[in-house]
Amino acid sequence: DIDLRLEDFNEPAVPMTQFFRHPQNESLLLHGYRIETEGVRLHLNTDHLSAFVDSELSQLQTSEEGKWLRGRFFRYTIESRCIARAINSYEAQRVAELLVTAAAFPELRQQLTSILARWDSRKFAALLINTFERALRQHPLLTGRRVAKLAENMSGPTFKKVLTEAMAEVQSAERFRDYVRSVIVHGLAIRLKQLFILFGRGDEQRVLFHTKLPLQFGADANDIISVLENGEQGDGTTRGFLKNLERAFETWKPGALSECPNALEDAIVERVFQHEDLHDSWKKLDPREERDMERLGESLGLSMEQKQSSLQSVTRLLYGHEAIHSQRFEFFDLCKEIRSAGAALRSQMVRSPSIWELVSQAVRLAGEASPHTPKLTALLEFYRTLEDASVVDSLSPESRLADQVYRLSASLCIDGCPACLHTGSDIMTGSLAEASTSRRLLERFSRTL
Repeated sequence: DIDLRLEDFNEPAVPMTQFFRHPQNESLLLHGYRIETEGVRLHLNTDHLSAFVDSELSQLQTSEEGKWLRGRFFRYTIESRCIARAINSYEAQRVAELLVTAAAFPELRQQLTSILARWDSRKFAALLINTFERALRQHPLLTGRRVAKLAENMSGPTFKKVLTEAMAEVQSAERFRDYVRSVIVHGLAIRLKQLFILFGRGDEQRVLFHTKLPLQFGADANDIISVLENGEQGDGTTRGFLKNLERAFETWKPGALSECPNALEDAIVERVFQHEDLHDSWKKLDPREERDMERLGESLGLSMEQKQSSLQSVTRLLYGHEAIHSQRFEFFDLCKEIRSAGAALRSQMVRSPSIWELVSQAVRLAGEASPHTPKLTALLEFYRTLEDASVVDSLSPESRLADQVYRLSASLCIDGCPACLHTGSDIMTGSLAEASTSRRLLERFSRTL
């Protein structure tokens, strides 16, 4: 995939995708190579995995997490089908984000259903623009002009077929079962590769994994994960891993498969808001005094290691502030308003909002001077008084507020991050890998081992 700017640098890029096809039958060609190497193969217990998937599906039918996972499945389906039909992957990612957000709001979802029943390119363009204006206004990769261009490029019969097929697939109980199973196997494959590199002391650039996910192979899928060295005859990584095999799999104790330092830090920040009765006493502590910070860590139930690594985010939340002229805005007060806005949005969407859905909602409420966000509204007004405040782009008051909201509200690991599962996949692109992995689902599976 490439993006070209042919004349004016400020004009939107022209996306292009190159596919290699057979000169006679036009079938897609895969160019590769053959080597004899070393590796390991893990055979999963199919019955155990199937029983867990069945148990999860019964709980995900009506839960918020179930709707969250269906949104991820919808995103994966749209992106993968777009790529298969030679639609630019970058544009596929952006339109998938817009449609996943639209499907979360009842009135926008109704419009989407109506458009699918009787395709109208103008109504589809209006749906994308309305979704952007309502829920993704502060997304850094989306602007009004880009969304309009997306709508223009995606209004043809090719994308209509993609969207129709994706909607049908997401509503299929059997395909959602395949998705949940694929999410677990994909997560296990990524974790096994990480173990292989760590205990085999190998080079991550020279190690690959492969597995046949139900999402990709359908009935031909299996529960086998292969991790191998990308080099003729190997370089000893496999042999080193086998020598440390027992130590390696000891780390896969119940719950450990989903361990993530970012998720741990998020959980510690969450504890701060669960103890409202202690907020006043915490605010009286001096963040520069070691004894006071030890008391803070003890009241949060932190271990010595956690105090050293995770207390910084808590102290920034409790004692940090933004000062503009003579006005002081406490981060803690701003964060409470952001959480309130997020809770209201969550009740509307019946799932956890994505970070840019949350940021856009908080900035929108501040711009409307909502009684639920007085501090955010005041901060926005102060940003508007700055001498270098711009009307558009990154220096606009709304963009400054969005940046502040993002830094205060962004979870480091919502359901996977670069510290755990989003480390790259050898069987699909990074965007598709993010949509087909789940730390929370893997955590529950690891507890059954």
